[in-house]
Amino acid sequence: KKNKKGKNTRTSIMVASLNMRGHGTLGPDDTNNKWMLINQLMRTNRIGILAIQEAHLTEEFAEQINDLFERRLSVIWSQGDNSRAKGIAFVINREIMSADHNIKVDDIVPGRVAMLSIQWHNNLKLKILNVYAPNGATENGAFWSEIQNTLEEKDLPKPDMMLGDHNTVEDSIDRLPNRSDSATTVDPLRELQTKLGLIDGWRTTNPTDKAFTWTNGRSHSRIDRIYVSRTIHNTAVDWDITEAPGLETDHKIVSVRITNPQMPHIGTGRWTIPELLLKSKKLSKSVIALGKKMIQEIGSIQTRTDEKNPQIIFEKFKAEVIAKARTTAKIEIPKLKKRTDDMKKDLKATLNARNTPEAKTIADAGVLQKQITALENLRHASIRMATKARDAMEGETISKYWSSVN
Repeated sequence: KKNKKGKNTRTSIMVASLNMRGHGTLGPDDTNNKWMLINQLMRTNRIGILAIQEAHLTEEFAEQINDLFERRLSVIWSQGDNSRAKGIAFVINREIMSADHNIKVDDIVPGRVAMLSIQWHNNLKLKILNVYAPNGATENGAFWSEIQNTLEEKDLPKPDMMLGDHNTVEDSIDRLPNRSDSATTVDPLRELQTKLGLIDGWRTTNPTDKAFTWTNGRSHSRIDRIYVSRTIHNTAVDWDITEAPGLETDHKIVSVRITNPQMPHIGTGRWTIPELLLKSKKLSKSVIALGKKMIQEIGSIQTRTDEKNPQIIFEKFKAEVIAKARTTAKIEIPKLKKRTDDMKKDLKATLNARNTPEAKTIADAGVLQKQITALENLRHASIRMATKARDAMEGETISKYWSSVN
């Protein structure tokens, strides 16, 4: 049964955006089942709200999605009059956010712009504007003006966030090869930003870095962006641009973790041993040996001193265990993840290298991007296979796993 009181949403949530290039299918074994992949993506990355563009949804298809993922996802959509083009949606992760109470959606431009107002933490409301801008310069420029006019006409509040596929960039650094977009599109967008009091969060956090969200192999651009109010930006972390593994799209995911600005500052916390090391026999033997050594040292104490006492010896033991765990983690981290992380570092270095001809940068970045995408798809497929295997084994057995999925 659904919790009638709603979920007690966390103080910090991950918000993301993705152009999915069509709704795909819902066949359980279909390689183009994009919604199964989105479900896994949101569960794995703990995404609370995902804004989608190019959803191409119909009422029937949206109902099927909500029925299939009833316990995990809630899809709120706006399509317009053509289900083969445009279309936006908000996907709410029910495991993180309350999707049944205190939600309001205003259609600003059907199939192009909608604003979600959702209760976040305690009595705090979060207002998110999901946008999918047209390609043409004239249409794109008029689009931003239309948003501003409609918000004023409907007397709607200013959003805390505006995210989506903008199909234009504000600065030449966000295109490769470098070029500036027409003032026809940029000026109305900046006017809307100023009016709403929003800033480009990723660019403000990374003022000189180059990273892109869309590519066709020959050119790259950061057309998918997240704009936030300065209040939200002050406590936002983890601004990121990542792959959408398994999904047939030429866009990447843009994401950010936002924190209730009314909450006190919380630091990074203590380092913890990664879960994958808890089953490491090598580390277990080392910890047992260090523990025996600690017990012997404590037992050999004849006279307690400031330099030699159980507390000091125990502190030394903990430091040695952490050091050993860190060393082991570097060795036993899955090779696939390490290769992917190394390639991402290489891609970042390639895109931000100085004095390198653009043609070489584009060629090298294209090769690295293809390799990263292939590795991410492989890792994602491995996770799906493990999930499928567990479901086959425990899906029909009364257990904790069965309860969580039913």
